Amino acid sequence: MHVQFNYPTTFVVHGENGKVYNSTFKENTAQNGAAVYWTGTNGIIDGSKFIENEANKGGAVYWNNITQTATYVTKTAVYNKTVSAGQNGLISNSVFFNNHAVGSDALGGALYWNTSSSDVVDATFLNNTARLGGAVYWTNGKSIKESTFRYNKATNHGAALIVDSIKNRKDGGRGGDICNFGNAIITNTT
Repeated sequence: MHVQFNYPTTFVVHGENGKVYNSTFKENTAQNGAAVYWTGTNGIIDGSKFIENEANKGGAVYWNNITQTATYVTKTAVYNKTVSAGQNGLISNSVFFNNHAVGSDALGGALYWNTSSSDVVDATFLNNTARLGGAVYWTNGKSIKESTFRYNKATNHGAALIVDSIKNRKDGGRGGDICNFGNAIITNTT
């Protein structure tokens, strides 16, 4: 696992098997993911608090699947290697309070998540704001279980949550608390 501080206040993870336990991130700002910017695989955030953070995408946490192809040329052959990172994430037992996505995109007031095989379990999202996905903007996620969404606001779709797997969706209307354009499984959530 490679860990670095990309911005003075942002925790950045690239690589495999990263873990963030029992941490508090408060009053951070960044372009994406004011508290945590994650492109690692098999990551866990557990027992953590995210309070009053602000970014363009993912007011508190930005978790993104990145695919890169490298080309290596020799005298006799051309080799391409494609690497993908960002899958298999878990956020559990964590609180997201008063985080905001601002700016031209304003996606996911607390959490912007664009990965496959991701789960949110027993998380609380309170008073987060964004244009799309007041608390969570989620693409290709797997499940949200036993979580609470209260007092979150979106100026367009999904005050609590937007699951957006449709790339050509038009931004009309206001949407409801949960706006599911994808295949997410949402259980025991209030």
